[in-house]
Amino acid sequence: VLGISLLNYIINKNFDDVGDYLTELDKKWIETFNNEYHDANFNNDWLEITLVAYNTITKKCTYASANGEFLVSEGNTCKFMHGDAYPIGGWQIESNRKFNTYDLEIEPDTKLLFFSDGLIHQYNEENTKKLSKKRLVKIFESIHHKSLTEQKEFVQLVLNAWKGDNTLTDDVTVVGLQF
Repeated sequence: VLGISLLNYIINKNFDDVGDYLTELDKKWIETFNNEYHDANFNNDWLEITLVAYNTITKKCTYASANGEFLVSEGNTCKFMHGDAYPIGGWQIESNRKFNTYDLEIEPDTKLLFFSDGLIHQYNEENTKKLSKKRLVKIFESIHHKSLTEQKEFVQLVLNAWKGDNTLTDDVTVVGLQF
């Protein structure tokens, strides 16, 4: 909730790059948690987030990611896209952390698949294996040709079969965009 509130405030600024929005979010996040009631030497409150900007006129897509990742499904392949390897807030070593902006080529019918880490960290029914990134790629490669609605239904079926009677170990959110 705090991340959304800060992001709503920051998004009204006119930065040129999406990475600048994450840099500003990081500063505001740290300011929020480093106050007189919070031990500044023990701040492990952090947020993983990915922002994507798509210009419908130029068809240019850029993204910035704070310790996040997402899948790009094009043709018969799926690949992970990564941003910077550190989150918003958390155990910050740098005094002035900067988030980068990355370009992403978008072809017609490209799908971007965003998910919370709870999906790949979900244990199987025997509590011995996590779903994992490798399995997630195989799942999406097998259904890449289906609509996003059909993919959603399939992922729900796979997740429920995978976890069996286990409860979810973390939140699970999946968002898909198709161009």
